[in-house]
Amino acid sequence: MPCSDYKGAGYYQNMYFQLCAYFEGINVEVSIEPTEYIGLGAELTYWTMYLQRRNDSIYETIATREGYVSPSSPSYRTFTNIRNTPNMRVFVDYYNIGVTNRVFL
Repeated sequence: MPCSDYKGAGYYQNMYFQLCAYFEGINVEVSIEPTEYIGLGAELTYWTMYLQRRNDSIYETIATREGYVSPSSPSYRTFTNIRNTPNMRVFVDYYNIGVTNRVFL
């Protein structure tokens, strides 16, 4: 998956991630790929991904996806039928055992 439109990095508990998003026609493709695993604690990290569009000065969630990521299992998701506008963002909440970390693109 090319990271041509948006790219970010994050860390949650025991894993570093690369978060990528790009438009493919009317779809938004997003990937979460582990880049380094520290080797302490759980290998599985759950996440909720939000696609948002800014209307005036407020971002509104227009779609969500859920899943998990591990050192051997990256996550790839598609948001379909999305109008490509410059006022878009993706963010991900990583969570496990009640602790949440938020990463924005």
